Amino acid sequence: MRYRIDEGREALPGGRPDRTTPAARKSTTIGWRDDSRDRSRRDRIQAEVSAGEPAGDSDRRGHDHREDGSGGGRIRLALHPRLHVRDGRSLRRPDGGQGSSRDGQRGRSGRTSARETGLSRSVPSGARAVGDWPRFSLLFFASEQADFSLGKFDLFRKSSAFADRNGFEAVWVPERHFHSFGGIFPNPSLMGVVLAETTERIRIRAGSVVLPLHSPIRVAEEWSVVDNLSDGRVDLAFAIGWNPNDFSIAPKAYTDRKELTFAGIDTIRTLWSGEAIETENGLGEMNTLRIYPSPQQTQLNIWFTCSGGRERFVEAGERGFNILTALLFQSVGELTEKIAAYREGRARAGHAGPGVVTLMLHTFVGPDEGSTKEVVREPFKRYIESSVDLWKTNEARLDDLSPRKRADLLEFAFERYYRKTALMGSPSSCAEMVGAVKGAGVDEIACLMDFGIDEGKVIESLSYLDRLRRREF
Repeated sequence: MRYRIDEGREALPGGRPDRTTPAARKSTTIGWRDDSRDRSRRDRIQAEVSAGEPAGDSDRRGHDHREDGSGGGRIRLALHPRLHVRDGRSLRRPDGGQGSSRDGQRGRSGRTSARETGLSRSVPSGARAVGDWPRFSLLFFASEQADFSLGKFDLFRKSSAFADRNGFEAVWVPERHFHSFGGIFPNPSLMGVVLAETTERIRIRAGSVVLPLHSPIRVAEEWSVVDNLSDGRVDLAFAIGWNPNDFSIAPKAYTDRKELTFAGIDTIRTLWSGEAIETENGLGEMNTLRIYPSPQQTQLNIWFTCSGGRERFVEAGERGFNILTALLFQSVGELTEKIAAYREGRARAGHAGPGVVTLMLHTFVGPDEGSTKEVVREPFKRYIESSVDLWKTNEARLDDLSPRKRADLLEFAFERYYRKTALMGSPSSCAEMVGAVKGAGVDEIACLMDFGIDEGKVIESLSYLDRLRRREF
């Protein structure tokens, strides 16, 4: 049996990964064999690099995708850069600007509403980061395996309040169901109400609403309430969805989830703008309806969640959406090409401006590189481990491995994440990653920090993250 770690399955918050064909992609696979032909190698972890271009396919049904026809089980961890690990060389452990201006003088009672000005206070769909530095936001996707010593949502409240006071761009809240990995956030609109009542200026963003699971009319109604409570600070990202278990909420929607997503976005846009739609009522009669209350903003800023597939970026551009993505399925170089294709798609379709590209990065910034790495090492390995069960189906379990093999796999995964796809370290050491993704065309970094580190340490780290945001290092 060959056990494998590969980059196939960590979804964006609320969304589904863009899948890639086995022949055309570079994957991260850590493998060993346990067979009569070569038992002497069964405890070795070996690696070789295999190249290829990703060919993402967000519409593939199901997620039990085999690459080698061997029938061997696989354990998937989302890693990058993609290494193809097979019999060959033994794997060694590696040795290894400004955000939104602070509006601190404005209280609730003194705010000018979007309705009074006739303008949306949102970030325009063509807005770019100021200068040579992306904007910074917070994004949540907690694992229930984290130690919630302060209560499950205290970190959410306290870090959001810090971000609001200190000029961060937005707070992103996911939609996840029926799993400990992210499952404490089943309804982003509920968290949006909390943010509306406890913050003053920061943008409130769903990241993402899995739209095929819901009536788009109901989504528009709920978020219109949040938009009013927040005085016009709502933005929404939408995802197609990928996990069949999530569709226990709406089983018949799974097959046509892509079409339902785009049709639902059109419906939400129409209702949000104040127009009426026609729909069938309980008697089978056509009924004309509008939503109440009317949103504060007359225009809703929309992000589309996508990861690996170039065609998804192009389609999002052609439809005039912004982008929410991650480095879980692509390198910075690949992302650069996809962002360029996205913006070409926008221009070709006649949409104004370059759009906004938001990149999620697992984040923890501390006073120095060495101590920060040790703080994040074990919590992040537990976070990786907790994510495995979500993406597997009929595959080998991480628990099936010997303790040594499991430890080796998780250590390798951590090192790859830490060095290549995360924003972890000191403000000065993280600046290189920020500069790289800015150079790729990223306008905003959504910092995912709730992956199991002690909550007090996360709160303390926010000041170092803010120094990075303000380029004070």
